[in-house]
Amino acid sequence: MKIAPLTTVVSLCVAHLAFAQETPPPPPPAEPSAASLADAGRIRWGVNGQLGAFIPTPLVSFGAEGRIGWSFNRLFAAYLQVGGGSGLFFGGSAGSSGGSLSISVMSQWYVGAMAEVNLGDVFFVALGPGIGRFSLAGLTVAASTTGGGEQVSALGGWTPSVDLKFGFTFGKRNPESGRRGGFTLAIDARLVLPTDSVYVTNGTGGQSVEVHKMGWGIVPMLVLGYDSH
Repeated sequence: MKIAPLTTVVSLCVAHLAFAQETPPPPPPAEPSAASLADAGRIRWGVNGQLGAFIPTPLVSFGAEGRIGWSFNRLFAAYLQVGGGSGLFFGGSAGSSGGSLSISVMSQWYVGAMAEVNLGDVFFVALGPGIGRFSLAGLTVAASTTGGGEQVSALGGWTPSVDLKFGFTFGKRNPESGRRGGFTLAIDARLVLPTDSVYVTNGTGGQSVEVHKMGWGIVPMLVLGYDSH
């Protein structure tokens, strides 16, 4: 009568130990793959300097830009950008019958929203609208053996714009975070549409004034900077 309970207790202990040995521990959580890290959403930002021109006035222009937004994956991103710059031109011509002198100055600032596509994890194309303030003033004075004259031009006001940017971002992705950052080399072509423009011409035939509701210009720039995706 005393042996039976002891046998039962021993049997239960042996069964419990056997069950514990047969149940494996849970596997450790799987490490995220490099592809999943690269496709994870993250903040996208960048800064750059710009050097270029203004068309149709032959201005040398320069400026800077900053941007911040969101990379949805390796392919698509969207961001806001803020930038500004200035431009300057001196020129002239001379000949046996006379000559001319031209001076132009320009300034602008803008904000915009851009949609970006990254191809091959290196090349990118971005496009989007913007709004800002733009001003350009130019003076041309001409003199010749038959007379002389001058023209004053002014463009400015609130300026809608359309920005196209394409180029390369160099640098490899961090294998632990999936983020890619590096030097950026790109072309930025901004179409600006100043809402007011005036052209005043004084010459031998008198004075003429042309007032337009909207002017236009293209600002092609070489972009050098840094971007983090």
